[in-house]
Amino acid sequence: FSIPRVIHLFKNISTDPIDLLPQDHISVKNLLALRDKMKPKRAFIVLFETENPEAIRRLLADLKPVLEQSSWVSRAMIQKPGYGFFDENKFLFLNLDELQELKTKIDRRIQKEKLGSLYVSLEEDNDQAVDLQSLENQYRLEYGISGDNGAYYASPNGKMYSIFIESKKSNLSLNEERSFQAEIRHIMADFPVKQYDSNVKVSFAGTTRIMEYEALMRDLKLAGMISLFLIFTPLLIRFRRPTYIALIFLPLAAGIPLGLAASTLFVSKLNVTTSFLFAILGGLGVESGIHLFSRFYEKRREGKSLEESLIDLFQNQFSPIFTAVASLVLTFLLMMFSDFRGFSEFGLISGIGLTVIFILYFTFFPALLIFTSRIRLLKIGSEMKEFESKFAFSPAWVRSLLWTFGLFTLFSIAVMPRVGFEYDSKKIRADTPESRETKQKQKLTTGYRINSPAVVLIEN
Repeated sequence: FSIPRVIHLFKNISTDPIDLLPQDHISVKNLLALRDKMKPKRAFIVLFETENPEAIRRLLADLKPVLEQSSWVSRAMIQKPGYGFFDENKFLFLNLDELQELKTKIDRRIQKEKLGSLYVSLEEDNDQAVDLQSLENQYRLEYGISGDNGAYYASPNGKMYSIFIESKKSNLSLNEERSFQAEIRHIMADFPVKQYDSNVKVSFAGTTRIMEYEALMRDLKLAGMISLFLIFTPLLIRFRRPTYIALIFLPLAAGIPLGLAASTLFVSKLNVTTSFLFAILGGLGVESGIHLFSRFYEKRREGKSLEESLIDLFQNQFSPIFTAVASLVLTFLLMMFSDFRGFSEFGLISGIGLTVIFILYFTFFPALLIFTSRIRLLKIGSEMKEFESKFAFSPAWVRSLLWTFGLFTLFSIAVMPRVGFEYDSKKIRADTPESRETKQKQKLTTGYRINSPAVVLIEN
């Protein structure tokens, strides 16, 4: 029941910032409606760095039909859509004052040509020629357009070209987008690029969702190993036998996937905030197992029977552990009232996970103790090693520590008003040297955005 659901959760972790926002918020609704209406497709970009632009232009012309034969590709664009339209209708985009000035200069030039020596200007006439090239250069500079590469996606110096490859299907899932990019890489590996230019360098750019997911998975693996090490090491020092630690970990290892699976009834996918919850559930959930096993071990060493030791667990340990876990669960569940889904889903999954782990420690764990005792796998050996301090803390040293931490607490409270919330979702995305380099190259061939486009949605 739990394993397939957990695998599905971790294979579909969302790095989209919209999945951190409330679904009923008007801006989220509008964006989702826009995505549904526009059915956006994914684009993957192949970049070519060369010292031979003519050869790369021939390469692009030959590569385009090869890419469009793929079942994953709807079109491959080597030239800017609508470039000819803007070039042929450039007068439509002139500033009104400049257009009027241009008209005036043309009218005067016509009058002067017609009247010849009879032409008399009653205004100051600088006799300036109609200079369209200066206007073109001005607008190129204003809109960030330079170079002589025209309709091609090329850098200003003409040494870098790109081709935009658009997916045939819209709204690709993470696995579909990975397959789409893999198909493009496979086609490029088989295409004889070096026959056009032996020194050409090929790289890939486009949407960073796959890169962000892979970076997130690497971080999850690292966080998992670190948390496992930090939990395992103190337990090994305390209990001294790996068998004991395995007994403590088994309910936890079963409880975390069960808790995540139960959460799928309310949460369809993980986000960048909730994907690290397994480490938090492991650190908080294992406490119940530590207390229960320590108590069980002590009673068994005192000569109590297996039955008496287990009864003692329920009589003396259930209430304090239940109180501790319940306070944690309620604290996390209170986060559900937050509009920010990164917090609300975090609280919901944490609350459900800790509850499931608590139930397993008072059901599955006692059964596990009985089973391992009867097959003689659980042997009560030497005493557990207690932590012994080798340092003698004088009263003066204790007072110094109290003053130090007291001042640090006051300082923390004082700077709290200056701590702000980061609203820029771009800063939570994966940032690697590779992604920065490819983004910079992509901007060189496509130009920089000069405005912030807006969309007006009209329901009719």
